[in-house]
Amino acid sequence: MTIRLKTLLGIPFLFSLLVLTACSRQDLYQTAMSLERQRAGLAPAEVVMDNLKVAYLEGGNADGETILMVHGFGANKDNWVRLAGKLEDQYHIIALDLPGHGDSSAPLELDYRMPAQAQRVADFIQTLGLGQVHYMGNSMGGWIGLELARIQPDVVNTLVLLDNGGVEPPDASEFQHLLEQGENPLIVNQPGDMDRLLSFVMTDRPFIPWPITSVLEEQALAREPVNEKIFDDLLRSRDERLAGIPQSEWLAAIATPSLIIWGEEDRVLDVSSVSEMQKYMPTTEAVIFEEIGHLPMIEDPSAVAEVFLAFVEKQPSGIPQSQ
Repeated sequence: MTIRLKTLLGIPFLFSLLVLTACSRQDLYQTAMSLERQRAGLAPAEVVMDNLKVAYLEGGNADGETILMVHGFGANKDNWVRLAGKLEDQYHIIALDLPGHGDSSAPLELDYRMPAQAQRVADFIQTLGLGQVHYMGNSMGGWIGLELARIQPDVVNTLVLLDNGGVEPPDASEFQHLLEQGENPLIVNQPGDMDRLLSFVMTDRPFIPWPITSVLEEQALAREPVNEKIFDDLLRSRDERLAGIPQSEWLAAIATPSLIIWGEEDRVLDVSSVSEMQKYMPTTEAVIFEEIGHLPMIEDPSAVAEVFLAFVEKQPSGIPQSQ
C-alpha cells in the first residue's frame, strides 16, 4: 500500500490537472508521485542483484550519513517520501522496494522469508557501497532490520523500528484475531478493499482523492498472487523463528542501538510488543505516539523525524561513509 498524499499538492490542483490535460487516472497518479518525490529531493534508480531488479529512491545530502528506509508488507518505497522530506538536508537517503514489492522484481517462486530478504538487503548495502547505515524499517521492514542486525551487525549503525514485526507481543492485536477467523485485511482481493485497508492501518488517515485510491486498488489487485505468497512466507518465517531459540535470546542477541517508535492505536501489531523488546534488547529506547496507528512515518512524519534526530544525536560519531 502506497500512501503519502496528505495535503499532497492541493486537491484543486490535482483535479484541475486532470480536467485540463484530460489525462488518465494512471497519468495523474504518476505525475503526483513524481512531484512528491521531487519535493522530497528523491529520484528513482535501480540495481540488478542475482537476476533481480531492485528499485529504490535516492536523494538528500550526498555527504551525510545514510538512512536506509525499508517498507512493510504490501507497501513500497514511496511510503517514506513524507519522512524523507524532513531529513533530506542532513542525511543521504535511500528508500528501497523489497523484492516482491513496488517496482522491484516479484517472481512467485522466490523465497520471501525474512532471513532471505534480510540477506538481500545486506547484499544491496554492499552493492551500493553504503558502509554503515541508519536502518529504518516499518512493520515487515522492521522485522527484516532485526534479522539484518543479527546476521550482519557491522552494517547497521542504528536500528529504527516503526511498529515492527518479528516479535510475539504479550497481547494479541485485532489483526491477529482476524487472521484466526480467516480474514486478512492487509490483502486487497476485491473492489472496496483498499478503503478498508487504509482505515485499518492508520488512525490519522490522510485524505487521498479518488483517482489516486482507485489506482492504488488496481495495483494491489494485480499483485494479489505475489502478496499471498509473501504473506505465506511471513507466516512460515514466524513459525520457524518460534520453533528456534526463545524470543528472549533472539532479541538479546541484537546489540545495535535501537529506537522503537510505535503508534498506540496500531490495530495490526499490538503496542505491547514494545515492552517485550525493551525487556530483552540491551540498547533500546522507545517512543509511543498517541492517536497514531501502524504507519507513524505517514501519519506524523515531523514527530518521527524529531525523535530520530534526538536519538541519533546521542550516538557515537565517526560512521564509515560510502566508498
